[in-house]
Amino acid sequence: MSLKQYYTVNILLLLFPAFLVAQNRYWVSFTDKKEALEMFSPTDFLSEASLNRREGQNLDVQTNDYPVSPSYKSAVSKLGYHIYSESRWLNAVSIYLSSTNDVNRIKELSFVKSVSKVKTYFNKSSNLNLDNYSLKQSNTEYGPSFSQLAQLNGQVLHEQGFKGAGVTIAVIDASFHKVDSLLMFDHLWNNNKILDTWDFVLNQDLDFSIDTIGYHGTMVLSCMGAYMPDSLIGTAPDASYLLYRTEDTSSETLLEEDNWVFAAEKADAFGADIINTSLGYSILDDSLESHSYSDMDGNTTVITIAADIAASKGMLVVNSAGNSGTSDWFYITAPADGDSVLTIGAVDSDSIVTSFSSRGPTSDGRMKPNIVAQGLNAVVCNLNNGIRTANGTSFSSPILAGMAASTWSALPLLSSMDLFELIQESGHLYPNGNNEYGFGVPNFGMLIELLSISELPGENLKFYPNPVSDFLFLDLDYFEEHKVVSIAIYNVLGEKVFFESRKPKSNLSIDLSELPANSIYILKAQQGLKEAKCRLLK
Repeated sequence: MSLKQYYTVNILLLLFPAFLVAQNRYWVSFTDKKEALEMFSPTDFLSEASLNRREGQNLDVQTNDYPVSPSYKSAVSKLGYHIYSESRWLNAVSIYLSSTNDVNRIKELSFVKSVSKVKTYFNKSSNLNLDNYSLKQSNTEYGPSFSQLAQLNGQVLHEQGFKGAGVTIAVIDASFHKVDSLLMFDHLWNNNKILDTWDFVLNQDLDFSIDTIGYHGTMVLSCMGAYMPDSLIGTAPDASYLLYRTEDTSSETLLEEDNWVFAAEKADAFGADIINTSLGYSILDDSLESHSYSDMDGNTTVITIAADIAASKGMLVVNSAGNSGTSDWFYITAPADGDSVLTIGAVDSDSIVTSFSSRGPTSDGRMKPNIVAQGLNAVVCNLNNGIRTANGTSFSSPILAGMAASTWSALPLLSSMDLFELIQESGHLYPNGNNEYGFGVPNFGMLIELLSISELPGENLKFYPNPVSDFLFLDLDYFEEHKVVSIAIYNVLGEKVFFESRKPKSNLSIDLSELPANSIYILKAQQGLKEAKCRLLK
């Protein structure tokens, strides 16, 4: 079975009779995947890009990557229950049940682990202020959008030519109204940068004529992917994009959490490197079945569990903190509570946290958000081929996600979690974070020294192999034979991870087996005023 056939089959499972909508939605979790492990190979459900991402980060294909066992799904269907969707990661299907008797019938199946009702929730991140403010001009081609890039010192990477090329971002959001016709997205279409689209709400191809809550997904995409000189240039205009609609903003339904899980799994299978979600889920007023603050522990809500699994697959998961800072809820919303989710709060152009930005901590006491970016008066697109400003962590999240993509295009050997840590540790408050700012505003310009070092050191320092596995061999003929040479290795954060002083001799070997793999290092050798340095890959 090809990857395309697999997803065609499972998209068909999303169709269900209209009369079932009145029933309650449940997740049915299964005990194992023995059958699936025998039936399928990884190429049946993961693209070459997805497998390459795993291989590049030394991540094996896991049991939770495999599909749900077909016979288990078939047995549920034979009982008369329609499967709405399935989750590889959760080893579960979601179905509609109308009574306790129905629940008990499902539980009687020997391969069913549990049956749990899908909770209701309210999307707090959709409460956006879309008032126009005066647009501050700049003397660069970025126009008014320069502020939100320069706050992160992102122009340094862009000036080096690193704008997200080779990185794929999955945008999981609400409607993408007019993305197919707005001029600022022409470069994406003309260069085949929109790789995949799907509407998980309507279970059909994405319809760009659908408009909900102020063309939310379109504005989010513009923060990253727009290219309109003198007005708005996104933080990753050269990246590729997957556009997935999961949010039905016309009503408060039980479907969005399922939709998000399925979209994230599709993004993984397609080969996404980054997932950006400017959505968040918390409580529904007076509902005993709503998410509560105690659920914001990183391990309870289905969407947060799925987000952390997505991160374990080598994707960087970036999520808005939420806009609940002035409400009774106040706190971050799911899946922003995930420990492997890079949660983004909002600041103004002066790097002062906004009142609406949701605060931490998580209910188990972890700091959130992780970092912040501009979310007040962020420059976004309008529907008339122009720009406007808007407020919300919905925009600070993609501004940051785009910069992460630009960084990854510059340093493709970084793992997703290395990139996660690198971004955090570049924050202006690091290591003294708090539950308003996280570690503060990241500084992507810190990479300039790393990027300016030639990969080959010329005649001064000869070494092999590069990339290195365990042992690095150095030829120190450049240095005087009877004087000590200091050899230091630094990681991308500037931390010294190796140091040794020796007298030069040919083919000096250094054991680097203990250094983390999939990383970039700076090697410096110094003897008095003589210094040689190079970029080392492991």
